[in-house]
Amino acid sequence: MNAYNFNHLFYFYITAKLDGITTAAKHLNTSQSSLSVQIKNLEHAVGKPLFKKVGRRIVLTETGKETFQYCRRAFEAFEEMADHIQKSKTSMGVRINIGVSTDIDRPFVTEAVAKVIRLYSVESRPLVKLISKDSEILFDLLRSGELDFLVTTKVTLDGTVKLHKEIALPVYSFGSKQVKIELKKNSFLMAFKNKESGAVLAAKPTLLRSETESFFVKKRIWPTITFESNILASVARACVDGLGIAILPYAYVNREVKSERISILSDGPLWRHKILIASVKGSLSESKANVVDQVADELEKNSFNKGEK
Repeated sequence: MNAYNFNHLFYFYITAKLDGITTAAKHLNTSQSSLSVQIKNLEHAVGKPLFKKVGRRIVLTETGKETFQYCRRAFEAFEEMADHIQKSKTSMGVRINIGVSTDIDRPFVTEAVAKVIRLYSVESRPLVKLISKDSEILFDLLRSGELDFLVTTKVTLDGTVKLHKEIALPVYSFGSKQVKIELKKNSFLMAFKNKESGAVLAAKPTLLRSETESFFVKKRIWPTITFESNILASVARACVDGLGIAILPYAYVNREVKSERISILSDGPLWRHKILIASVKGSLSESKANVVDQVADELEKNSFNKGEK
């Protein structure tokens, strides 16, 4: 029986979990060179490489993914033991790791998750962790067992992935009170065409930005972009501050609309932006699957403008 060094395994686990040597070294309060040596020692003991370079980042090899699954189970067991010893109130013993694609508004997902958690008593609430990364990385984490399920805009043909729900988010144009006054009787499209207002948009390479540009091409308008960000909450804030007309799913700005800080400018949905909730087939316990279904239902419930389906 091979005896692997505990520290080597832990350093590998943290590096894989945090997606890189630099971040992991800071977390572990050690140097990058020392961490690299620890991982090399483990790879020597295993007999195969655990990481490979893809562009500027490192990703797990197939052996690395298998090793990570075992490490995750072991170190999560230690964490659960610590919770028990510290008499954690999370007696249900269910830990749920949720991935949220960076091109999805995180507050939208957080609000849905919070509503679901509040359905449980304090003694039985699951312990939930939200992780936000690019969809490609999230799918790797999902397959390696680091995530229980994810919310993404990316469609995958991977046969091991189960689609729980597809939600179509109606997209509208929005503007602050001042922007709405300045439009007068003109439509937001005319305001774009006449350069009376700039556009506040999701940044490239998000799917929402790609859909928005396709919409502009279809309408034959090329607005001046006054603000863009891959953080959609920042796009909503720029709209509230009057920097221009925003193109966003209603679900991402429903609070701002309800508080009348911004108004819907378009007569109806411009198109429907799809998000997907997915997990690995057969990977969820019944209790975790119930939480996934509840979160999916809550996301769908909050997706629409009042009276619009």
